[in-house]
Amino acid sequence: MKRRSETLPALDVDEIDDIPFTFNGLAVGETIVSASVEIEVQVREGVHATPNDIKLGAHQTTGNVVVQRFQGQVVDVLYGLKCKAPTSAGRLLVADALMWVRNQPRATPS
Repeated sequence: MKRRSETLPALDVDEIDDIPFTFNGLAVGETIVSASVEIEVQVREGVHATPNDIKLGAHQTTGNVVVQRFQGQVVDVLYGLKCKAPTSAGRLLVADALMWVRNQPRATPS
C-alpha cells in the first residue's frame, strides 16, 4: 500500500492554527504514547532557515489524535509536517502533511 501526504489548506502568514494528525487503526486498548511523540518540520519549497519555529508549544494527544499548533511566519514556503507516534503495542505510526504558508488576500469592506 502506498501512502500519500495530505495537502492541507494554506496557512496565512499571520495565522495561528491547530493541525490534527489522526491515527486510525489502533487496536482495542492500544494507545498513543504521548510523551514520546515527535513532530518534525521540513522545508519542501521556498526558504526558511529555522522551520521548526512554526511550531508553537507542545503537542496535545487525545485518543487517536495528536494536535500541534502552528504559526505562519514565512510567505511562499511549503512545509512538510511529520508526526511520529509510538503506541503502547510497540508500533510506530507516522502521519504526514504538506502545508503552504501564504499571504492570503483580505476581503475589502464595501
